[in-house]
Amino acid sequence: MGIKVSKVKHTVSLDTMVERSSLTNQEISIHKAYKFGKIIGAGNFGVVREAFPTDSLIKVAIKAISKGMKGFDIKKASREVAILKSIDHPNIIRFNEAYEDDRNIFIVSEHCQGGHLWKKMITQRKLTEIEAQIYINQMLLAINYLHLHKIVHRDIKPENFLFVSPDHNELKLIDFGFAKKYNKFSSMRKCLGTSYYMAPEVLKGNYNQKCDEWGIGVIMYTMLCGELPFYSKDLHTAFEQIKKGAFCTTSENWDQISLEGKDLIGKLLSVNPSKRISAKKALNHPWFRTMTNSDPLVDGSLISSFQEYCKSSVFHKEILNMMIKYMTFSEIREINQLFLNFDKEKKGEISIKSFTRFLQSSLTSISIDTIKNLLKEIDTDKDGIINYTEFLAAAVSSIHQFTQDEIWFIFDQFDSERKGFITPNDIRRTLQRSGCTIEKDIESKLLKDIGRKNIAKIDFKGFLDIFTNGWRN
Repeated sequence: MGIKVSKVKHTVSLDTMVERSSLTNQEISIHKAYKFGKIIGAGNFGVVREAFPTDSLIKVAIKAISKGMKGFDIKKASREVAILKSIDHPNIIRFNEAYEDDRNIFIVSEHCQGGHLWKKMITQRKLTEIEAQIYINQMLLAINYLHLHKIVHRDIKPENFLFVSPDHNELKLIDFGFAKKYNKFSSMRKCLGTSYYMAPEVLKGNYNQKCDEWGIGVIMYTMLCGELPFYSKDLHTAFEQIKKGAFCTTSENWDQISLEGKDLIGKLLSVNPSKRISAKKALNHPWFRTMTNSDPLVDGSLISSFQEYCKSSVFHKEILNMMIKYMTFSEIREINQLFLNFDKEKKGEISIKSFTRFLQSSLTSISIDTIKNLLKEIDTDKDGIINYTEFLAAAVSSIHQFTQDEIWFIFDQFDSERKGFITPNDIRRTLQRSGCTIEKDIESKLLKDIGRKNIAKIDFKGFLDIFTNGWRN
């Protein structure tokens, strides 16, 4: 199995920082929950290590943010955790949970084993235009999703995109240490990012979310010609080049590059951010015209999976959401692609309206009321959209049958103290730690599920019964 966040409803406030106790687990030592392995990344913040949950071979990545490092700010570290908890997209690193002790804040996430994009760019020097289209499209999907949710990343560079595995082309955006929530009146001033990928307005100290699109433009340029658009060993000179925005697409390196490719680079590297193309518009640029997703194929097993999910209790759905979180990309690849095919608007989420229209046209044997009720149940947080995790959890039984070992593993996530049973309080804390705060009405339903069975404690046998039989609504 691999990894993603459980979501009944995200209620983490990014504007007024929530209590850290709901963001990180301060009660249990992370060293009791995970076995640490080799270092797989390092930076000013500390290190990222490969790790394994106790009694499991599932790989995760754990980023340790040292409280003793120069410039450490608990509010910024908490903001990074809060942002990671609030996002849910196929091309963004999947958050698992967070821990805290006297020396570090630990962020546990999925382990992408394919290496970062920069390594591939260095190895190949130049990528083919088709390869670049595949990668840039995924980057723009991630950025568009963030901007729709009013989050700016502020450190877009190839090292911050990881391949899920050596065998797949799928990329994930990582490192939200500089990420920030913004609104339409926001103007950011702090000069942050990585030198050669900084936008001109960042260097001038007055910028907005469009700095992310500039970073994508620099990556695209470098992919296609094998050189950075703005470079000098002297950083001051490089910064002056960036501010002027003068770059070359007429050398022999560009002879084989399409006019559409050059045009998109020009629009992404516009010095004036108000004229710079947005991620949303860039996704519909003619350069991507050969990349349109085909209509998804909906078969009986998928609909059966949806129907079973809808009949399940709130707690059973949350167990499924946690299962999704620990599945490998290979295991969910099929339904991951199905989600992308359904996401015609490229928002990283599926509107119930558009989903209803599609199912109505492709499943003439099912009534419109049945379809509407089906989708209403899949939309567990009742916001009118089906997010990534909701979709995967509803669709997963069409492609995967969970083993008893996998169910044991999820039971252990709730029973972090290894008592041999779980209580309603264990359930509440685990769900909060995993990325959601349960709203009162849903919490009461969840506890009602348990209460109607007159269970104050749930052992594994009871947990297995919940998972196997679903405790039907």
